[in-house]
Amino acid sequence: MKIIVFSSPERKHMLDRLLIELMGYDVTVIDDHETFGKKNFWKRYKKAFDICRDSSHDWFMFLPDDIIRIDFELIEQFKQMPNSNRIVLNITSDNREECWGNGYKRTADILIGAYTLKNQGFYDCGGIMHRNALEGIDMEQIREGWFNRPEKSSGVGHQLTAKFRRKGVPMYRPFPSLCYHGNHEVFRHLSLLG
Repeated sequence: MKIIVFSSPERKHMLDRLLIELMGYDVTVIDDHETFGKKNFWKRYKKAFDICRDSSHDWFMFLPDDIIRIDFELIEQFKQMPNSNRIVLNITSDNREECWGNGYKRTADILIGAYTLKNQGFYDCGGIMHRNALEGIDMEQIREGWFNRPEKSSGVGHQLTAKFRRKGVPMYRPFPSLCYHGNHEVFRHLSLLG
């Protein structure tokens, strides 16, 4: 599996801890200055997708640098599921039931061990996908008008959600979360807290 980590200079200490956890995997860290910041985050995903397409791997994971204690056992179980190569699996869960519009046709939940995977129809910029799900998905520059309010997101999750929806790729979220995500409010699997 190819793992892409999006790094920020202010979280170098967290990146070091994450890289220890990822030892044994094919990891690329994207930390170049021209891709820093909310308005440039699309460049990170564009670069990540190019790296993945050039990779010999079929499975890809995209992580922010403030992720720790990833449940790789569940990830391996997910990869073995029928049709998992056509699904995008977010790695974290929070209290949102939907994002970036509703009307998305949901399917039945999937149970794997202690987890429930819910088809909630959006991608939140950290997840796992197969080459088949990524095929034909390109990252484009976010239009300047997107940033008309300071609280707006990078627009990357919105753009990718729309593209996965058009392609018919289901986007699942795990409950509880597959990892511990910095100080963010996520529903975590208690065993991951150590």
